[in-house]
Amino acid sequence: MSSHEVELITRVEGHAVYAVDLEKGEVKSVRFAPVEGARLFEAWLRQRHYDEVYFFASRICGFCPVSHNLASVKAVEAALQVQPSEQTVKLRKIMNFGEHLQSHCIHVFFLSLPDFVGAESAFALLPQYGEEVKAAVEFRDHANYLIEAVGGRPVHPMATAVGGFRRLPTPTQIAEMLSRARQMKKLLEKLVDFYSKAKVPEFSRETEYLGLQSQLEYALYDGCLASTKGFKAEVEAYKQHIEEEVREYSTAKYYTREGKPFMVGALARFNLNYDQLSDDAKETAETLGLKHPTYNSFHNTTAQLVEMVHDVDEVLKILEEFQDSGLKDERPPKVEVKPGKGTASVEAPRGTLIHSYEMDGNGLLREVDIVTPTAMSLNNVEADMRVLVKENLNLPREKLASLVEALIRAYDPCISCSVHFLRK
Repeated sequence: MSSHEVELITRVEGHAVYAVDLEKGEVKSVRFAPVEGARLFEAWLRQRHYDEVYFFASRICGFCPVSHNLASVKAVEAALQVQPSEQTVKLRKIMNFGEHLQSHCIHVFFLSLPDFVGAESAFALLPQYGEEVKAAVEFRDHANYLIEAVGGRPVHPMATAVGGFRRLPTPTQIAEMLSRARQMKKLLEKLVDFYSKAKVPEFSRETEYLGLQSQLEYALYDGCLASTKGFKAEVEAYKQHIEEEVREYSTAKYYTREGKPFMVGALARFNLNYDQLSDDAKETAETLGLKHPTYNSFHNTTAQLVEMVHDVDEVLKILEEFQDSGLKDERPPKVEVKPGKGTASVEAPRGTLIHSYEMDGNGLLREVDIVTPTAMSLNNVEADMRVLVKENLNLPREKLASLVEALIRAYDPCISCSVHFLRK
């Protein structure tokens, strides 16, 4: 392999490049760099009224609009000291589960799995695995319906409001969601069997895994910040514990904790909150050989599939409860507008997402800070790349390049979310 290689990464959301510098057979430096144009979404959220900001925030990303929508509305509620009802929280969780399910499905079976079965793309899977690919498409369609029925449409939801929803799912929609969730449960049997054919590369580099954690559940909607190194803090204190820096070769920020890289996402959540997975999800992990804990970043994809099983189980619980008891005719509460600060977090498919706002007495946002999961994991991608390249220098250039790209894809990066600044 020559001393300096730069490749454009395919099968990821957005545009990014990687570079490996070698000198006399030693790894001198590695870089993984988002190169999208700066989108400045923090700037265009400033001066927005609190009751519209979460609709604009969802436009930050087409892959995880629900996550941005929910983190945003939760941050507004924190600033206004509004507490949503239990029913509202459960409906929001269905939206969040739906997004995780559709996003994980796309990443696992269409973006990452080809790397593990020797295929160039998802299209190359069709001759041998046509039925399985069809099952994945059907699964994603059901997941999108969950978001649409609750949020108003499958992308960029419009039904959310401070303290509640502008409209509620009808009894017919509740029944349809439940029917689809049961179909998803059956489809997962085929999809897990499909994934079991994957040959995930051997790799190990222990790092710090960070995410939300809750005593009540496998944390996706709410919780405190925690890590596998014993770190724990309230989300509001994130700036005291997570440092950011700007690098000249990238249009994204890079993050560390106590000066070291860390990883967020499905593998981080699996390592951090394994005990709170559903029984079927744990059984799926065992079937796929995913041990707890694991330090192979390629298995982030495997952990996503395990989460898919868990998420469907949770959706079924909520929907069966709603079918039995029905939904209360709740309306968003009247809000007293006042100056305040609010910080909130949800787990996006790719990891922990934080929105933090400062609001004035007119309900306009004065300050906005958004920390995205892809940006938080960038340092860890580079740390993994360094070890992976060092351990595989004997491979031909093309095979080593493919292995590095597979590693990057396993992180499921969302590049468009990660680039939102010009200069610090």
